Amino acid sequence: MGIRLANRNAGDIFDGPLKLDGVTKMASQYLNRMFYDYLSNKFSPRAPNDLTIHATDMYTFCARRWALAHKYKMDPRKDVKYGTSFLVNKPLISFEVGVRMEESLRDALALTNRLIGNIECLKCGHTEIRVAGPCPKCNSMQYRYHQITLVREIEVFSFTGSCDAILLTDEGGCIIEAKTIKSVPVSFTEKSTYSIHKEGLIDYSSLVKPLPEHYYQVQLYLYLARHIKEIAGIPLIGDYGIIAYIPKQTNRPVLKAFMIRANSAFRNDIKHITASLLFYLKKGHLPKKVCDNKLSFLAKNYCPAWVQTECFNEVNIRRKRNVARKKKESNTDNGGM
Repeated sequence: MGIRLANRNAGDIFDGPLKLDGVTKMASQYLNRMFYDYLSNKFSPRAPNDLTIHATDMYTFCARRWALAHKYKMDPRKDVKYGTSFLVNKPLISFEVGVRMEESLRDALALTNRLIGNIECLKCGHTEIRVAGPCPKCNSMQYRYHQITLVREIEVFSFTGSCDAILLTDEGGCIIEAKTIKSVPVSFTEKSTYSIHKEGLIDYSSLVKPLPEHYYQVQLYLYLARHIKEIAGIPLIGDYGIIAYIPKQTNRPVLKAFMIRANSAFRNDIKHITASLLFYLKKGHLPKKVCDNKLSFLAKNYCPAWVQTECFNEVNIRRKRNVARKKKESNTDNGGM
């Protein structure tokens, strides 16, 4: 007769108190290693030589930093924010939870028969940009959703972004960006309704406007939508988009959506960035510095040390570079004798 586990507690099943013996510890370490490796590969940082301007770069983008990275073939991203240490310092499982919750929102949108994406049929493999639904080749309802990447290429650089979802409306495809969030800065709340937690953060429940990094991200999507105009015959809405926030800390999600209007000032910023980078590529003149010193917001939080040195200790860095070059030339001459 089989054992009904529901009627027994853990101690009964394992004939006594649970203990982590050697074998159990090895199994735990093994599974943790596999899980960590899986998440690390899934959320791996961009390659150092990737100078593509992504939507997530826009809030902290600096044309001079990009030009310096291109000139010296260096990584323009600060390790604590974009490098491998970012994966170590932030809980990987938090990223995975966020991704799964965003996928759930996308699944809900698919039920409207209006979700647009790069849809891959899991039965016959047919893949195309269309409204999620039955495969036009085999009529199968089994599919995998891939985000649509919007790109504008300008000579050797490009602006790009992969929006979470595009919803078909009477006006065209409306861009939706989903964000999972736990706490937010005080300045983005109604001050009369929040209670301050550590580091000046407050509960998601008091959020009343989108965070700036998300706002600028959607602004680039709208800019790209205006430039591309349509995708797979479906017109893209470039006048407005939506940011949908989903809380992480509650078992009863209360989604908050914010309508984002296209900002003409942002489009002017893109024109200025484009012009300054093209001028650098053609004439070799670096864009002007936007920071006064190393303690300025961008320099302190988003520029790697080598960029800070280049911007604020230019004489010293050039002297060191010349010394290194002369030493290399001297070694080459000695080796050839």
